[in-house]
Amino acid sequence: MKITPALILLIIMLIGLDLSGRARAEDPHLPELPDLSEEDAFALVFQNPADPELNIQLAQIQIRLGRNKAAIATLERIVIFDPDHVEARVLLMRLNMAIGNVVDARLHAESLALNPRADAEQTQDAKAVIAMLEERNEAFSLSGYIAIGGGINDNPAGGSKGNLARLGDTIGQLDKSADAEAFVTTTTALNMRLHLPYQRQTDIGLSLIGHVREYSHYDDGDISALSIAATYSRAFRHVQAHSQIYASRIVLDGQPYLNSYSAEIALAHHVADQTSGLLIGQINRRVYKNRNQANASINSGNRHNLRYQITHALPSLQINGGVEVGFTDATAGWVRAAERAVFSDIATDILPGVLSLSTRYGTADYAHTNPSHGDRRRHDIIRQITIKHRIG
Repeated sequence: MKITPALILLIIMLIGLDLSGRARAEDPHLPELPDLSEEDAFALVFQNPADPELNIQLAQIQIRLGRNKAAIATLERIVIFDPDHVEARVLLMRLNMAIGNVVDARLHAESLALNPRADAEQTQDAKAVIAMLEERNEAFSLSGYIAIGGGINDNPAGGSKGNLARLGDTIGQLDKSADAEAFVTTTTALNMRLHLPYQRQTDIGLSLIGHVREYSHYDDGDISALSIAATYSRAFRHVQAHSQIYASRIVLDGQPYLNSYSAEIALAHHVADQTSGLLIGQINRRVYKNRNQANASINSGNRHNLRYQITHALPSLQINGGVEVGFTDATAGWVRAAERAVFSDIATDILPGVLSLSTRYGTADYAHTNPSHGDRRRHDIIRQITIKHRIG
């Protein structure tokens, strides 16, 4: 049975992650430093506190040691004696952005934008920071997107050739075959965000989320989902924290199938040059609704999930990959499953919008036997590749 996707408005908060931490990545043009310890550099500054070069040298050492606040104090000593010192203003702007102090970051950006000693690139960077902060500081904002994609899943029914059952020490195939299936997906969105007037970036949002997936032949995999979510995010010194609670109603092949209720916490942090990490923990309650369908044996239950991913940004490309583990007792007669997966994603904005290619390899090991299969234990393998284009 084919599903005709209806346009579903979504309200999702889009957050910008102020990935803080070591600010070395913020300035790739820092010169090589002499072989000095922080104590030696400070001793030189102590002899001549007004010398800008000695203070810059000390600040660069502190930045490389991850002592951002100490570096800020050192650089502020420079602008006391020379308010138009360009290098000090640039570093102060970037360091305050890195630790989430957007108020001081904007003050230094405004000073730099009007500084006659700044070159064209430095002035442009300062104006870009000001524009970004003005956009973030809008009390209320609306935006939206549409994403259309498709892919191949080699195991939508939980029975591909890679799925094995264990009987004692013997591995055998389950008597449930499934071929690889192509699918298409559609998502639309209307995003709402409310910015709170705190020094550190703080936002709340309300989300209405919709998604449609249709397989070429496997009708029991055709779903449409509508979710509502509340979100809260805030930048701290070393991490950006994001929390979310949401409820989803999922329709399977045109019939009510599942209500899902989740709570999620995500922590983003700086790793290295143009590289960030994201840790996500989620607790999910699944309540299955329709017991007259092929999946009627699935029990209501809970799913616990932990995911970590690394993202690296290139000039026109973003690459990320990670691992995911979890377990669920919301399964069929196998009762409980331990889940593991690895995934990767490549995204580019060379086209209008963002084009992405995603791959995923996952396994599920079921802890208990199914009476209908004797003493055999079930091991599922799921492989999936998806290409998607998002505008907005």
